[in-house]
Amino acid sequence: AGSFTWVNPATGGVTGNWSDGTNWNAGGGPVPTGADNTDVLTFGSSVSSNTNPVDYTATNDIDAPPTGGTDDFVLNRLVLNSALKGTAGTLTATLDVAGAGGALLFSGAIPNIFLNATNSSNEFITYNVQDQVKFGANTTISGSGTGTFNFNGGVDAQGFSLTRSSASGVVSTVTFGGADNTLGAVTMGSASQIILAGSHSNTMGSLSVDSSNINAPSAVIAASGVSVSVGNGSSANLSLMVSAKSSSAHSATIDMSQASSFTVNVGTLAVANTQDSGTTASTGTL
Repeated sequence: AGSFTWVNPATGGVTGNWSDGTNWNAGGGPVPTGADNTDVLTFGSSVSSNTNPVDYTATNDIDAPPTGGTDDFVLNRLVLNSALKGTAGTLTATLDVAGAGGALLFSGAIPNIFLNATNSSNEFITYNVQDQVKFGANTTISGSGTGTFNFNGGVDAQGFSLTRSSASGVVSTVTFGGADNTLGAVTMGSASQIILAGSHSNTMGSLSVDSSNINAPSAVIAASGVSVSVGNGSSANLSLMVSAKSSSAHSATIDMSQASSFTVNVGTLAVANTQDSGTTASTGTL
């Protein structure tokens, strides 16, 4: 158990397997335990300068032993940082966290995926997480990184909730595509956006989109060809909460206009806006 950072020298990232300890800081990496829910894995640690970034693939070839009760890699936190600091030109770094069969199972105390990679005028970063992601507890995706974050292996929440939050007024986007997604209760905070992409099915136990806390929009958007289903009966809800603060307008959006199908089976359907400082709020379109 512990915190492990993938090696990222100034010449670019290192392509390799998780099982090779030399690919991690201090010459040691995580090991499969089957039940270790305290590991923190960090990718893309910044360097002081980098004018020649190299795309790299970090392959998860670590599965839990047969006696561990699962073939998934159990961790508590995944941190996706900026992988480089460009000094000139247009620089792109891509990290593929490629799976070797097992999923990334988030468990333990307050499991978290932290999106911290931020683009700049000459630096662009993309993370492609190829593993399936599973939840073993209620999980939060936090951070306000403006990089591209693609989760291509599908998400299986196994009945647990997903909360998406951002700590700034800059919109941070995560894309779920490449496979079907089965989510429990989904709560979207301000300055955060989820895009459902690819011709795949997406089910949610409930959905709440709330932009009342930070001056930035919040949204769940379905791309073309996606099917979406929200709710499994009277205990579920679908809600949008919009708040206007001072002279700035907020927006909360559930955009299913490009979806191939959108099914709602909920007991509560709510659209609400609040206001302060004399600001006028208007009801949107459902």
